[in-house]
Amino acid sequence: MDTPAQFNDSDVERFPTFEEALQQLSSAEGNMPDPEILYGLSGLMDSQIRDLRTVWGQLDAAQRQLLLQMMIDAAYSNLELDFEPIGVMALDADSDVAVRRTAIELLFESESIETLMTLRNILEKDTDLFTQVNAARALGNFVLLAELGKIMDSHVKPVRDHLLRLLNNSQTDLLLRAAALESIANCTNSDVTSHINHAYGAGEPELRRSAVIAMGRTCDDRWSDYVLDELSSGDEEFQAAAARAAGELQIEEAIPAFTRIYAESDVETRLAIVWALGEIGGREATRMLENAMEEAESEGDDVLIEAIEDAIGNAGLLSGDLLIGNFDMPLDE
Repeated sequence: MDTPAQFNDSDVERFPTFEEALQQLSSAEGNMPDPEILYGLSGLMDSQIRDLRTVWGQLDAAQRQLLLQMMIDAAYSNLELDFEPIGVMALDADSDVAVRRTAIELLFESESIETLMTLRNILEKDTDLFTQVNAARALGNFVLLAELGKIMDSHVKPVRDHLLRLLNNSQTDLLLRAAALESIANCTNSDVTSHINHAYGAGEPELRRSAVIAMGRTCDDRWSDYVLDELSSGDEEFQAAAARAAGELQIEEAIPAFTRIYAESDVETRLAIVWALGEIGGREATRMLENAMEEAESEGDDVLIEAIEDAIGNAGLLSGDLLIGNFDMPLDE
């Protein structure tokens, strides 16, 4: 009789511990460590954050920013990784503007009250405009969470009030006003419609583009014709914003426009169209996604292939094409 294979602990993939990751960072000497150390930096406790803070200050600004960007990319591809405590630490401990802006990007999907308070403080008090702009956009997720009842409204109300004050103040910088509009559109405040109309009619492209983004976030089909118009605008930045809005509003009439512009679109617009098709669903959307998949596979575009796979799965769920089991079998008589 054959001897059964023996299980060996060495056969299990082993990732660095926090202590090993910290050691690698300490000895980096201007070089970036192995990306695998990110596993040792995920889900840190307060005591570990205190230890990391000491080493963090020994890295140069370029290293710190690149490390945060690596965390953003890793968290996007592996939802089990959690770098939020490091993002909050960087905002609290790092004085480099570029590092702080990148740290905010790491927190865009956060739902923690600590992150909310940190971002609110930056929005209200930070002296760097672009850091404030990033914070304003990141806070939009919390506005939405409160609207959905997933977080106490009392935590978010001061943020909404501040965003509205920024919009109502003519002295607010254009970029900050645009970001505030995108975020406040996630709630049902009665002033949102007038702010979108005002921004859309303004002569500033940045405000107008943010108005299109805000239209989608309202989930109000009153904006459908505006979004369809922007899909035909010929401006790729506006087309990408309109494609995303069309997906959020589930505008089926946008699919013919997607078909017309997809081949000539840049990567950002293509990704927005693919995501929107997944949100709209139905056979027409699925058919276009399948055609896009053939093209992406022939071009070897892995990023687009992954996005299309996700969209096809979502479109199938919406159209009811993904069924578990065979429900057409006759019942026993």
